[in-house]
Amino acid sequence: RMPLHRTVAEFLAASYLKNRISSDLPIGRVKSIMTGFDGGTLSDLRGVYAWLSCLTPQFAASLIPVDPLGIILYGDVSPLAPSTKKLLLTNLQSLAKRHPWFLHSSRNTVSFGALACPELVSHFRDILANPDESPTVKNCVIEAIQNGTPLPELADDLMAIARDSQNVGYIRHDALLAYYKVVPEKISELRNLLDEIHTGVVSDNDLYLRGELLRILYPQELSPAKIVSYIIADNPHLIGGYTYFLSHELVDLTSDIDIPTLIESVIQSGKRLQQDYSWGHFVGGLVAKGLSVYGETIEIARLYEWLTIKTFGLHQKNNCINATAAILVLPDMGFIWFSGLVMTSKKFLNHQAISNRLPQQLRWKKKSEKHFLTRLKIKSK
Repeated sequence: RMPLHRTVAEFLAASYLKNRISSDLPIGRVKSIMTGFDGGTLSDLRGVYAWLSCLTPQFAASLIPVDPLGIILYGDVSPLAPSTKKLLLTNLQSLAKRHPWFLHSSRNTVSFGALACPELVSHFRDILANPDESPTVKNCVIEAIQNGTPLPELADDLMAIARDSQNVGYIRHDALLAYYKVVPEKISELRNLLDEIHTGVVSDNDLYLRGELLRILYPQELSPAKIVSYIIADNPHLIGGYTYFLSHELVDLTSDIDIPTLIESVIQSGKRLQQDYSWGHFVGGLVAKGLSVYGETIEIARLYEWLTIKTFGLHQKNNCINATAAILVLPDMGFIWFSGLVMTSKKFLNHQAISNRLPQQLRWKKKSEKHFLTRLKIKSK
């Protein structure tokens, strides 16, 4: 992020140069001072050059081709005329031919929102519909739509890009976000897209779209009882938005009231995504939250079902995350959870009122308690 004091200093310097140019300073001399031997803007002066280009639109045809990207990123192009904004886009297309991935090093894509205006809708549509257009230029237009004045006229174009598997994954993902920005009321279309992805009608091998759709739809449009059916194994070659949503966000987005419903959905689904990081992390965090909220009041048989959910095969680390939570939440019961096996202390098992309600599996573990404790070298309290 650009420091505010630097932006102010660059704006003031450009304002001074603008006044000098209005008096007697030739624009060509200013350009020669601010550009290098290769014709590009000197890196330390890109901000000043960007503001000067925005403050002197009468010289746009001369200034913009030198550094169109810098002008958008470091200046403010929102007050410029639609014709000048179109000139910026045209020069970005030329830049893409020389440097196809020029946008990848920039994180300030919000600035592209200043390009969005109703007068450029047809030009945006032509760029998005052109199969031979650079993905980077398409991304610039999508960022402009997503971060600028809403242009609902382009909703169908954005959805077409999101559905088309010939487009790059991140382009489809950003097009989906832009679609949701311009027509948030068409949430049903997003649910239809998720169903088509899940049934294989629309390809989404990198899971970019699935992850974002689940994030948008849950829990208002996609209930805790239904979301588990849309959870699939991770892409083994990519850790992206889907992985992050499942492992870090899904549990946090679930209210305390809905936690039992989500846990029961996991149990009923019978999913066993062995060796799957995000699934193990999700189930682990889900059970831990369930224990922290309902651990003191839940029925014993139901608690047993929660604690024996298969999460991560023989990878003990993820299971032990919630073993710790179980012990902290239920210290009097003395639960020890190890690799999906539930063992209980003698104090808990010998309590007659509880022992009579134990499922058969736990009664078996009561008899085998000494064997397990010996193997794991854990002393019973």
